[in-house]
Amino acid sequence: MAARPDWLKARLAADFAGPKKPWGGARLGAGRPRIRPIATMYSVKLNSLQRLSLEEMGNGNVEDGLQALVDKYL
Repeated sequence: MAARPDWLKARLAADFAGPKKPWGGARLGAGRPRIRPIATMYSVKLNSLQRLSLEEMGNGNVEDGLQALVDKYL
């Protein structure tokens, strides 16, 4: 059995499912599953006293205050 020429190998590889990914096979959906992002964004409704308290905990920044609150109790 003769070896396939390079042009035929390239054409067959291109027609199969596109370029091979570094983490899996040539089939669509094959290989390692994608990693979910670690950081998640939420929305929080605060009244003015809660906002002021979080700003105080975060040195003027509500996001830092919320992070400090979570770190303190979890």
